[in-house]
Amino acid sequence: MKFFDKQKDFIGKLKNKQKEKSVPNNGVDDTNEFRSLKPFYENLTKKKLLEEYYDPNKIFWKDIKFGSFPIPSLDNMSNRTEYQNLKNKLYADAIQSINSEQDKQNKRVCYDDERELRFLLKYSRDVENGVRHDELEPEWQWAADISIVYTWVNGSDPIHLEQKAKYNGGIKKADNRDRSVDELRFSLRSLFKYLPWHKGTIFIVTPGQTPEWLDTEFDRIKIINQEDILPKKDMNGNDVNPTFNSFAIEWYLDRIPGLTEQFIQLNDDYFFNQPVHPSYFFYGSGESYDIDEEYIMYFNKEQELKKSFPYFYYKFYKHSDQYKMTSKLTYYKYLNNKHLVSDFSPCIQELLAYLKSKAPYEFINMHHSRCITKALIEINKYYNSNENKASTNTTTTTTTKATSATLNSINEDKKDEKINTESIFEIERIKNNNKDNNVSESKEKEENIEEIEEEELNHSKKKRYEYKPKDKEIFFPNAAQHFRFPNFFLALHFLINDIQYAKNVGRKSFSQTTMSERFVASLAMTNGAIKSLYGRYIRTNQLEHSPYVWYRDLFPMSREKFKNYIDITLTHKFRHPEDVIPPFANQAFIRYTASKKGFEELFDKFYSSKYIHDLDEEATGDYNNKVINRNRTILKYGFHIVEDHLREKTMRFGQIFDDATRNIKLYSDIIKEPYLFFNFNDDYNEPRVSQELHEIMEYLFPDKGVFEK
Repeated sequence: MKFFDKQKDFIGKLKNKQKEKSVPNNGVDDTNEFRSLKPFYENLTKKKLLEEYYDPNKIFWKDIKFGSFPIPSLDNMSNRTEYQNLKNKLYADAIQSINSEQDKQNKRVCYDDERELRFLLKYSRDVENGVRHDELEPEWQWAADISIVYTWVNGSDPIHLEQKAKYNGGIKKADNRDRSVDELRFSLRSLFKYLPWHKGTIFIVTPGQTPEWLDTEFDRIKIINQEDILPKKDMNGNDVNPTFNSFAIEWYLDRIPGLTEQFIQLNDDYFFNQPVHPSYFFYGSGESYDIDEEYIMYFNKEQELKKSFPYFYYKFYKHSDQYKMTSKLTYYKYLNNKHLVSDFSPCIQELLAYLKSKAPYEFINMHHSRCITKALIEINKYYNSNENKASTNTTTTTTTKATSATLNSINEDKKDEKINTESIFEIERIKNNNKDNNVSESKEKEENIEEIEEEELNHSKKKRYEYKPKDKEIFFPNAAQHFRFPNFFLALHFLINDIQYAKNVGRKSFSQTTMSERFVASLAMTNGAIKSLYGRYIRTNQLEHSPYVWYRDLFPMSREKFKNYIDITLTHKFRHPEDVIPPFANQAFIRYTASKKGFEELFDKFYSSKYIHDLDEEATGDYNNKVINRNRTILKYGFHIVEDHLREKTMRFGQIFDDATRNIKLYSDIIKEPYLFFNFNDDYNEPRVSQELHEIMEYLFPDKGVFEK
C-alpha cells in the first residue's frame, strides 16, 4: 500500500508542476489573439559548418571499391562495338548498384551517402560564400532543365468553397491541408534562392486557380488546370471533374504537356533552407567522385590481396612498412603524398604475381621486403629533394628517415579521423546578453562549450552511425551522368495495416471520421494493394515529407499495374479511406518492377521506343517491321535509398500546432540548424496561427521573387 500511496503522491505533484508551467496560448499572453513571435527567434543565427567535417576527402576512400571509371557521353560513337561494350558495362554497374540497395538499407550503413552528406554541406557552404554560383559539374548539366511540379489549391478561396459545398453536404470550410497562407509563394522564393542551377519549367497544377501574386507573363512558371490531365469519366460513367481528391490528381501528373522525362514533385508547404545540389534529388555526388585512378587501383589491388590471400595478408603484409605507411592514407593526405602510392604500386603488383605463381611465402616475403627497401629509397629522395638536402649514403639511414618522416606525415591530425560525421556542425557560440564581458563570463562560456563538445562527441559514437561494413562498398562514378536514379527518402518504420482496416474505416460516414483517420486508412489500403501485387512479405516504408523524383513514362505502366485500385480512387470526390496513395504505389512500381534487369525491353515494347544512343537497326533487331515512336534517355530505371543519417541531418519535418511554444521551438530549429529542406505541416485550428506561420515564412524568405507581380 505504501508503494501505491507514494506513486499517487508523485503523480499528483507532477500534475501540479505541469499546471504551474502552463504556457500562454499565443506564447505571449493568455488570449488567443495574434502576437508576433519574431522576438523569440529574430536574434538567432545559423550554426556554421566546420570545413574539416564536410570535406569528402578527409575520410578513407581506400575502403571503397569503384565500378567502371567515368565514361563520357555515348552520343555519336562511330565504333558500334565499342559503344555496345561501354553501354553493357554501364548497365551492369547500374544493376549492381540497384542490387545493393536493400542490403545497404538493412545494414544501415552506406559509404556513398557519408560522402554525399559531406559534399552537400560543402556545396551549400560554397554557394553561400560565393565560391560557387549557378554552375554545375559536366555530369550534372542535364539536371538544369528538369521540370518541377507543384500540386496546389487555394482552399480559402470563396468560389472554391462554394463549389466544394455542392459535394460535401454544404460545408463551406477550408480543410487543414487546403487553406492557404501564401505557402506556395514562399516555397517558390526558397526554390529560386537555393536552387540557382535550375533553369527548367515549373508547373503548378490547380483546380482552375491562379495565385493572385503570380506574374502570368513569367515564362518559367506555367499553370495547369487539373481537369486537362484527369480522365473525363470514372468506372461508373460519372464525371471525374471537379475533384477535390489530391490522390486522384497525382496519379496523372505525367500528362502535363512539356513535362521532362524525369521531374521533381513538390508540395506548397515544402521549403529549401540552404543551397541544394541536384545530387540531393538524384543518386551520384559531385566533385567527391573525382578521384585519381592510381589511388583507386592501388587500394583495389590491396583488397584483392586481402580477399585472395588472407593468410599472407595477415601474417606478412600487415606487418610491412608498406602497409604501415599507406593504411592511414586518406585521399586528402594522398594528394600531398602521391609518391607513396606510385612508389609502392610495383611492390603490390609484384607481390600478387608471386602469390599467383604459388611460390613459397617466405621467398615471396623476402622479395617483397627488397621491393619495399627500393621504394623507401625513392621516397627518401623525394623528401630530400623537397627539403634541398643532400642524399644520404646508406640504405639503413635512408629507410629509417623515410619511414619516420612519412609516418609522421600520415599520422598527423589523427584525432580528426576518430570524430564521426555526427559532429559535422560547429557548436553554436553561447551569446552573451550582458554588455559587460568580464573574464569570469568568458571562462564560463568556454567551459560550457567544452561540455557541449564532449557530449556531442560521445553521442557521435552511437552504433547506428558507425560506417564499418565488412566488405567494401561499391562506388559508381557514372551514376550522375548515366544512371540518374531518383533518391528515395524512406522513414525507418513501415506501414502495418491492410485493406480490411481501410474498408472498416470506409464504412463510416464522412462526418464520423477525421482527416487523419482517413489518411491512415489510405495508407493501409495502399499497403494492402502493394502486397496483393508484389507479395504478402513486401514491406512498405513510410515516406518522408520530401521531394519526390519520378520517371514520367512509368506512370502509364504503373497505372496499368494498379488499375483496379485507381478506378476506385477516381470515384471519390474527396480523400477516402480506400484510396491508393500515388507516391507509395509509384515507388513500389520502381522498386519491384522497373528496376529489375531486362525491364527496358518491356518498356520498349510498351512504347515502341529505344535507348536514345541506339541506332534503329540495333533497337529493332529481329523485328523488321517494328516502328520506333520515341527515344528514352534512361539507360536503366532504378532508385537509390538515402541512408537515414543523411536524411536526418538535412531534412526537418515540421508540424504547426495551436501551441505557440512548440511552434517557436520548430522555428528556432529551422533558423539555427543547417537543414537543407523542411516542411510546415498544417495541424492547427486557431486563426492566429495562420498569421504566425505567415510571419515566419516572411522572415525566412523576405525577398520578392522574379515570378511575382
